[in-house]
Amino acid sequence: MRLLLVEDNEELSALLVKCLEASGFEADTVATAADALSVLGSTHYAAAILDLGLPDGDGLAVLRTLRSDQNMIPVLIPLVVNSVIRSGELAEAMESRAYGAVKRPTSLVEYRARGVDKAAGLAAVALFSLAVYSFYFVLPAYLP
Repeated sequence: MRLLLVEDNEELSALLVKCLEASGFEADTVATAADALSVLGSTHYAAAILDLGLPDGDGLAVLRTLRSDQNMIPVLIPLVVNSVIRSGELAEAMESRAYGAVKRPTSLVEYRARGVDKAAGLAAVALFSLAVYSFYFVLPAYLP
């Protein structure tokens, strides 16, 4: 599946491409709104990941243009930076059927600990504590 990543931050773009490729996706990247519109007009993508803050315009303008051209490509708007989104921008993104437009920023990795995970973590801490105790208190008794 081929995706278009529209992101002006080179480091973040490279990281996202690695994550996408590790998940089995092909990813093309562009850094500006103009490039995004040009590429989306000439190449078929399964979906686009769109940054809101681009150097030559905002991502919502790209989304508005796509929708006015009847291009209904699925668009994901990840909010991975600490930025404030006005409620009007959020409403517009949701009305344009953008996925991932949420009020609060998200992270690249969300850890959800279930009961089994918590038990495994507790067991690991207990085993580590036993190993430290044995190393400092039990083992010296057996050494000459």
